[in-house]
Amino acid sequence: MIFLDTGAFHAMYVKNDKYHDSAIRIKREMAINKYGAAITTNYILNETFTLLRSSVGIIQSIKLGELIRNSKILHVIWIDDVIEEKAWRIFSTYRDRTFSFTDCTSFVVMQDMTIQNAFTYDLHFSQMKFIVIGQ
Repeated sequence: MIFLDTGAFHAMYVKNDKYHDSAIRIKREMAINKYGAAITTNYILNETFTLLRSSVGIIQSIKLGELIRNSKILHVIWIDDVIEEKAWRIFSTYRDRTFSFTDCTSFVVMQDMTIQNAFTYDLHFSQMKFIVIGQ
């Protein structure tokens, strides 16, 4: 399995993103099932749609949203109270790190689902000992 973070979505869908070429390569690898099931969360999608709206406009954000909503490949995990509580423990424990709360919810989902691979350009995932795909 592979977890998709906000930066991965942005890099795949924004041609002038500095990681675009890398993201397209990884997207192709995912298309041939190199990493298994693709997982993300509703919190990541929230960040992604907002980021895309500000970087390339509402139309591109909506296009990606529709693509994801109709995807048979990408599985979206909804953050619930249990995940939020576990994420809060990480967020409040690692005071020396700059993890966002969304990062912490992602870490919990990955830990709970035993996902080791993160398609991200965010070094926080490697700080939590996940394998970063995309660096």
